[in-house]
Parts: sequence; structure tokens; C-alpha cells
Amino acid sequence: MNISLRNLAVWPAVGLLVLMLAGCSMAGARQVPSIEMLLTPAVVPTRPPEELAPPAPPDVARGAAIYANKCAACHGDAGMADGPRAAQVRAQGSLVPRLSNIDTQRAAEPRVWFDLIGQGRIERLMPGFAGSLSAQERWDVLAYVWALGTPPEAIRQGQIIYEQQCAACHGLQGRGDGPQAAGRSMTSFSDPRWLADTSLNEMMRGMSAGNGTPADPHAALNLDDAARLAVSHYIRTFGYTYANPDDVRVQANVGDGLLTFVTANRTPGGQTPTGLPVTLRVYGPDNEVLSRTASLNSAGVVVFSDLPVQPDYFYQPEVIYEGAKFFAAPAQFTETRAITGVLPVYEVTTDPSVIRISELHFFVQSVRDGFITMVEFYLFDNISERAYISQAGDAQQTRSVRVSLPAEATNLRFDGPGLGERFVRVGDDIYDTDAVGPGVRSSSITLIYDLPYRGGRVLERPVYYDVARWDVLMPESELRVEGLVDRGTQQMSSGAIRLFEPAALNVAAGGVVRFELAGQPRGAPTPGEDGRAVGAGLIALAAALALGYLLMWRARRATRDELALAGQRQRLLEAIAQLDQRHEAGQIKESAYRKRRAELKARLSEIWE
Repeated sequence: MNISLRNLAVWPAVGLLVLMLAGCSMAGARQVPSIEMLLTPAVVPTRPPEELAPPAPPDVARGAAIYANKCAACHGDAGMADGPRAAQVRAQGSLVPRLSNIDTQRAAEPRVWFDLIGQGRIERLMPGFAGSLSAQERWDVLAYVWALGTPPEAIRQGQIIYEQQCAACHGLQGRGDGPQAAGRSMTSFSDPRWLADTSLNEMMRGMSAGNGTPADPHAALNLDDAARLAVSHYIRTFGYTYANPDDVRVQANVGDGLLTFVTANRTPGGQTPTGLPVTLRVYGPDNEVLSRTASLNSAGVVVFSDLPVQPDYFYQPEVIYEGAKFFAAPAQFTETRAITGVLPVYEVTTDPSVIRISELHFFVQSVRDGFITMVEFYLFDNISERAYISQAGDAQQTRSVRVSLPAEATNLRFDGPGLGERFVRVGDDIYDTDAVGPGVRSSSITLIYDLPYRGGRVLERPVYYDVARWDVLMPESELRVEGLVDRGTQQMSSGAIRLFEPAALNVAAGGVVRFELAGQPRGAPTPGEDGRAVGAGLIALAAALALGYLLMWRARRATRDELALAGQRQRLLEAIAQLDQRHEAGQIKESAYRKRRAELKARLSEIWE
């Protein structure tokens, strides 16, 4: 089985939310509020002080690690809107802003950006992080964003000007205690409330304000915009811990970790690849944080050294062999600074007859505002001993299984990596770029999209592979599914789901699945708009119906069985590596080497399946 993990987090199981609205009606005379009620001041919610100003000086180095996990996937490492998920956001009709753009940074009031980090901007596909990041962590992330737009040379230039022309009043540390400040009320640039309230543009305006008379403390300043901006950058550092973001990223990506992976061809008779480049991808809790590239040696072994060792990082190598991409199981550093693993590959086939859709589920997620939201969930089997691809290529050109998309579908998204990452769209077809390894339910695809809907709609979809079974699922509502058999309500912990099945569950490759939705739900739209929640609901439903499938989430976490066997695998891998070294040094005969290596590989294969 070829498990691809990439940069996906494990989606949590989220139930369908039921909103209970309580109300009452009053008969008789209109109720007049008492004078006491009218005179009582309204209670205005107060914000916690840590959301009004940083509890401690924001730190760029701390913020860099959070940014790498939470933000870089869209905004890019340097805030240039070039992260791996930016293309997916663009495909859904939105744009990722360039956080390092100096014009944007100059105008931004820090607390407004702080609120944006916490609340998100869902209409532009940005999630909020108030639930996963503390206020201090959000201020730290904001400090890193500031640093992305603050070149080190601007800090140095600003410091020189400040010390020459500003420190006499404002003090060397910006506390308003300079020798010429006596008798005047001076702003403290290290005050966290001032830091949170003041944009760079406001700082620049403060340097040019005044009436131009000799009594004006800024009258003698003769600074152009570039100089005033440099001074503003420097003044801001009195309130946060600045560091060059380039240096921070370099330091974060270096450590004493060592990974060794042995390539194993799982196709009977297949050759072990050598000399190929291997990309190691490192994932934080939410996103890919860095990547490295090295080549397989003559024994099919690749080594990555000087890696950062973080307890919440997952390390996964990938290689393109025979035009198909293959992944190793994810690895984590625990008590050791050295990890060994196996990078499995397969010979490939382009014969589509080896692929079968073991299950195809259509989930009617919601209907509102003239649109219906649909989720499609595919589980694929590969009945051969080779990995399936339909077209060989590099990381962006390889294609494997394809699924059709309705011509009128809009707002296409995926439960995980989307267009430009894992998937490619060609006309009304979506292609997976990951090879489908041998095995039952060895790959899955989840599509989410919107369709126009006005009281009814026929959904007709071509399928390119044999379908073993398919069905339609929907929450309890006034909607009906015509042309299918109503199997009734299935109770789940997340809510009640209705199941509809065709009279014939299977469809031959080249055939069509067809059903008709009818009716218009009354009242509030169906809750549960999040595709991740729907995916979790499908898993629970499948368990309730005893369908017996294993959902192939492209998740980062190894199973408990994998962890239990890790020690035994590592010892075998180390034995193979030592054997290879002895052979390359001429310390063992060829026949003995081949025999012993075959024995070790056989034992390793037995516990790796």
C-alpha cells in the first residue's frame, strides 16, 4: 500500500451541529420597559488585556515557528503569497495577500492584524486561529510578519538616524527619558499599548507633524520618506524582539537529526532504484515547514543529516520512480537523534483495468441560496502488483486515477491538498497526481463543490472504472432522492443520516451513475458546512453500516502497530546498512553479501506489510 501523507493534518472528527432556537410570543398589550431598564447603561463586553496589547514583547523567533506551521502554506516562507496552497486558494476565486508588501505593512494597524489572525477572514478562505493560538502566540506571529517587511539594513539605518536626531528627547531605549525631555510629556515607544495602536504610517506622520517654528521639537528634522520609514522600523523594535527572518529560518532548519532510508521495490522481480533524487518533506502540526533533497546511493540508500529535531515534526521522504511518486511512512524523532526507515516503490502499470472503485458516496451537504453543496467520496482498489499511473511525469505532471466533475460545479475544494498540490484539473475531469499502490482501498479522493439548485436537480456522472457499490447520503430534511431505494435513517453520534441506494449497486467502467434530488428544505440550512466534518461523518456512517472500509486519509501519524514495530524495523535497517558498508569496503564476499541481504530484506518485508 502506498500511503501518501504530504502536508495534511489529521482532520478531527467533528459532528453535525444542531442549532436550537427558542422563542415565545406575547398576547395582549404591548410591554413597556421600566424606567429603571431604560436608564441602566448597556453592558459593553470588555476584551481581555492580552488582546489589546502584547502581554510580553512579541518575539520574531517564536513567531517564526508558529508562522511556518500555520501560515506559510498559503502566504509562503517569506510572505510572498507563494505557499503550496496559494494555488488552491486562487482556484477558488480568492487571492492570498503578500504580507511582506511594504505598502500593506505601512498602513496596517497592529491590533487590526492581530484580530485578523484570531478571527480569520472566511470570505477569503482564511481560517481564524484564536482557538489554537494564545494571544501571546498571535502577537509573536505578528512580530514575524513585521520582520518579513523589515530588512536588517533598514533597522541599522534607522538606528543611526534615531540616535543622532531623536534620542536626545526620546532616550536611547525609546522611553521618553532623554536629557532634553525635561518638562515635556513624551511617548514611550516600548509601551505595548502604543505598539498595538500605532501603524508605521502614523509613526512617520509623527516625525513631520508640527507648526514648523523653532519651538517645534521636530522642526529641525529633515528626513525623506525612506529615512522616516527606517526610523519607524527601528522605533518599533523597542516593543518587540526583532531578528532577521532569513537567519531565523536557517537556524530553525538545522539541527543534529539524522535520517537514513533504504529503498525497497515491492513488485516481485523489481530492481532497487539507485541514483534518483529523494525529497524529504518536513511537516509541522499544520503545514510543510521545510524540504531537503539528496540522492540514492549505489545500494538504494539515502541519508539526510543536520535536520531540526522537533517533537511535533513529521519527516517523510518521497521519490519519483518510473514516472510515479512514492512515499515512505512518516517518521518522528523521539529519544534518538537517528532514524532509519524504508522507502517502498513499485514497478508501474498504465492499465486502467487494474483500478476499481470499491465505494462511491455522494453526500448532500446543504441547500441554500439557490445552491446545493455536494461531497463525493471515492475509495480505490488496485488489484495488480504494480502501482497505477495513467501518465508518467515529474511532480506536477504525473497523473493516476481521474474522476468527473459536473460542468456547473463551482467553489471546488478538497478535504486536504487540492488543485496545484495533489490534483490537476483538465476540463471537467480531476486527476490525482499520486500513484495508486497495490491493495484494497489503497487510495481515496474527497471532492466538495457547489451546484445551482432550484427545487430539484438531476445528477448524472460518468465513471471511468468499475464501481463495486455507490449510494447517496443526506441529513434528515425535506429533500428527496428519486430513482433510488430509501434504506431509512441511520443513527450516528453526529446526527441522523438517510441512506439511498440504487437497485444495482455496481456500475461498469464507462457507465453512468444517476439520481435526482427533489424538494426544497424549509427553514435554516443544514448545519455542518465544513467538508472535514462531512468526511468524519462518512467514516462514522460507514462503521455504523458495517461497510468495512478503511478510509485512506493522507494523514501524518503512524499507527500504533507501526510504532510497536519501530524498534525491530530499525535494528533490521541498521543491519542492512552495516552490511552494505562492509560490502562497499570489500570486507565480505559477493555471494555471502547477497544471501545475507536477501534474508534481512525478507524479514523486514514480513513485519512491514
